[in-house]
Amino acid sequence: MASLQGAAAISLLVNWQKVAEAMVDFSCTPYLGFKWSYSIRGSVASSTSRSLQSDPPECHLAAMCCELQGFEASTFARSTLHALFDIAGAIVSSSAHLFLEDAAYPILKWFAGSVSAHGALISSFNHHDYSSFESALQQTLCDGKQPIILCDSICSGCWQIAPLRRYIDVLQDSEGILIVDDTHAFGILGHEPDNTCPYGYGGGGVGQWIGLTTPRLVTVASLAKAFGVPIAAISGSSGIIQKIESSGGARLHCSPPSIVDFDMAEAAFQQNQQIGDVRRAALYSRVVEFREGIGQIGITSLGGFLPAQYLRFGASTRYIHAKLLSDGYHTLLVGTETSSGEAIVVLIRSDHSSEDLDGLTQALDNAICSAGAQPL
Repeated sequence: MASLQGAAAISLLVNWQKVAEAMVDFSCTPYLGFKWSYSIRGSVASSTSRSLQSDPPECHLAAMCCELQGFEASTFARSTLHALFDIAGAIVSSSAHLFLEDAAYPILKWFAGSVSAHGALISSFNHHDYSSFESALQQTLCDGKQPIILCDSICSGCWQIAPLRRYIDVLQDSEGILIVDDTHAFGILGHEPDNTCPYGYGGGGVGQWIGLTTPRLVTVASLAKAFGVPIAAISGSSGIIQKIESSGGARLHCSPPSIVDFDMAEAAFQQNQQIGDVRRAALYSRVVEFREGIGQIGITSLGGFLPAQYLRFGASTRYIHAKLLSDGYHTLLVGTETSSGEAIVVLIRSDHSSEDLDGLTQALDNAICSAGAQPL
């Protein structure tokens, strides 16, 4: 009996593997479709804390990151959450007043909650509306507190770029800092965007895309979205990064990125230098192709020219997502708290083919007809 059960389990696993291989995946990154091989430096990685010893692989990678983003200094953490806790321990004091954009990604809200527990004041402001906190900012300065603005470079709700330059302008007469989660832009947007490549060149992030260079800007960015590497970069002025490296909370109390993480990140930076702009141009073309294709069947998407495209079909959204999956197209279902808020997210990569996109468009058309739904 046990052998029969084992054989059945193996058969089920093999069948599922065949199904997975046949599935066209629009549910995962990296957007640039990077693939690489890497070798671990030595058989055993050092266990010495980075707070006590500088790590040569990290130093080399930091130099590559600075060159890409145009910052004075960079350092790394296991994730954006670890990166923000490093920032909290190093540069956010009890005398700070944090201004949090109300549509910020949950990780920024978690960060704000953690620093408020240690005495920092927290105020929220309206989405992309710098005028809604200017008066509160002036009061903060009168009270002798340091203003810190928290936001995403690209809002994951409306997919618009935040008015970062205006945020910096309102901080000019203070010792304030703008902390930005640049994950959605890092590796995608770069310097000197033009009609040939609206994403720009290099992939250094939103600061490069809008031409913003200032010591008041600190960014955290996961390399996972664009490059497929589970590591996060913290970038800013050399003074701020030195404080983070010497007294960052996560650096002291949590495990650092592994040697494998650093190897993967270095390989990704090298591929970005060699073929990144070609991949970004291909990615942009794929996004345009997808939006034009669904437009021909009456579907509009939220996401603009970026690779994450949101589709909403009201109460039929969940059914259409399941129908796509059964037809061999894996997408994401988000906003599941209420049926009216659900959306299908299509993550487009540079290595998707025209056949992949055409197939998904046809599957969407079939699913909508089957559900009797109307695109929102």
